[in-house]
Amino acid sequence: MDLLKELFSSKKFVVMLAAMIVAVASKAGLALNPDLINQILALAGVFILGQGVADHGKEAAKVSAAATMTAMAATVAAPVAEPVADPAPVPAAKGKKS
Repeated sequence: MDLLKELFSSKKFVVMLAAMIVAVASKAGLALNPDLINQILALAGVFILGQGVADHGKEAAKVSAAATMTAMAATVAAPVAEPVADPAPVPAAKGKKS
C-alpha cells in the first residue's frame, strides 16, 4: 500500500499512467483523432523528461547544500589559533662606506 501511495505522489508516474490510458483507449477503438493522440503522448513524454531534469537538479542542490553545511560545521568546530605577538622590529641595515 505504501508503494502505491509513493507511486501516485509522483508527477512522472501519474502523467505516464494518463498517457498509457489515452494510448490504450485509442487502440481499443475509441474514436479519437490520431493527431490529438500523438500530441498528447508527445506532451506527456516531454513533461516526464523535463520533470526528470528538474528532479535531478533538486538532488544536486541537496548534495551541494549538505556539502556546504558539512564544511561550515568543520570550520566552526576547528580550534582557533592563538594570536601571534608582533615580532621584534628588525634594525635597518646600515650601508657600508667605501
